[in-house]
Amino acid sequence: MSRVDADELVNALVDRLALLLPPGWAVSGIPIGSNSGPLKPGDLAVFCNGQLVGGSYVRQFFEGDVRDAYLSEEERLVVACKHALSDIQDHICDRTTEAWPGKGPPNSRARIEDGHLLLSFGHYGGPFSLDPIPVASGDTVSPEAPG
Repeated sequence: MSRVDADELVNALVDRLALLLPPGWAVSGIPIGSNSGPLKPGDLAVFCNGQLVGGSYVRQFFEGDVRDAYLSEEERLVVACKHALSDIQDHICDRTTEAWPGKGPPNSRARIEDGHLLLSFGHYGGPFSLDPIPVASGDTVSPEAPG
């Protein structure tokens, strides 16, 4: 059984991305019992002006027939987040036909450093960095609830 809580991870991503998304855009977790096509609870939904335009399959990295099963929990956490940022960026760029965020657009990045999951579009600490997500140490790799 996986030690990463996909729902907590998605909630942490939603909170941080809300501060960076362009006007009219939103992300949310898929609630249990919803019918959102291929997206399942624990995945990330992307909305433009209230309309579902896509998503990112976060949960697939941690449950069932795990994609990239040869990776450690930490590596899967990083890969899942990098994919989520890239997917969101793709949905926004495809829909608006403009680079986002900024000009370029910058590559999505994710890594774990000093007990924190660092996420950014472009270089870490730059204008398109998200607030770090604390991750529990030891045997569990899961976003901790904000203090």
